[in-house]
Amino acid sequence: MRLRDKVAIVTGAGSGIGRASAIRFAQEGARVALGDVAEKPMKETLRLVNDAGGQGIVVKTDVTNASDVERMVQETLRLLGGLHVLLSNAGIYSGQDQRITDIEEEVFDQVIDVNLKGMFLCCKYALPVIARQGGGSAILVSSSAALVGTATTAYSTSKGGVLSLARSLARQFGERGVRVNAVLPGPIDTPIHENVRAAMGRPPGDRNLGKTPFAQRWGRPEEAASLMTFLASDESSYMTGAALTVDGGLTAV
Repeated sequence: MRLRDKVAIVTGAGSGIGRASAIRFAQEGARVALGDVAEKPMKETLRLVNDAGGQGIVVKTDVTNASDVERMVQETLRLLGGLHVLLSNAGIYSGQDQRITDIEEEVFDQVIDVNLKGMFLCCKYALPVIARQGGGSAILVSSSAALVGTATTAYSTSKGGVLSLARSLARQFGERGVRVNAVLPGPIDTPIHENVRAAMGRPPGDRNLGKTPFAQRWGRPEEAASLMTFLASDESSYMTGAALTVDGGLTAV
């Protein structure tokens, strides 16, 4: 029960790392607000949170919309009684995200809007509230693509921006008791990576893209959720501004 009496917001909670983390947070005692644009997957996550013995709410949220994000934070306060943890996880990958000479401007704008502006808005509205509650933890989900060169112009740019944003906010909020860290997942078996496989012309379920030095396999969302739980808990009380990979050693080579 490492998160007993804590309230957490998890964006992108309808699937993948967001869903696994929300369930794990609930198992560790947190009350969880689930934010996503897709209500049906969120309701399934809420059912799993309840099955884990937790308490949660669903707040349909478009993280690119300031009023939506502000409402998510206020609903969390109203219905769950506080806010101590933000897991800003919502993100997208576009199959039209190509080399800079080929990518369309609207595709670049869309990816930056969700992956980077969405993080900015969630932190803008959530972090001051966490500070007023006495401090806590914000976890921004970047990607191993922030550390290595890829041909995905918009995705890599957005995730590099998330890493820089986390470091900037760690400086801005350190004196107010809010820790801000970035997590950089590698090949985790989530819907986004299924989209990556499809864009590369690989069959569904293909695992060749995820070969890593550690175990020659894709990671599981639950393995990323373990790191999220550590960062959300007081066990990481002296960590802020860190960039933590969970990629099976992909960025070590």
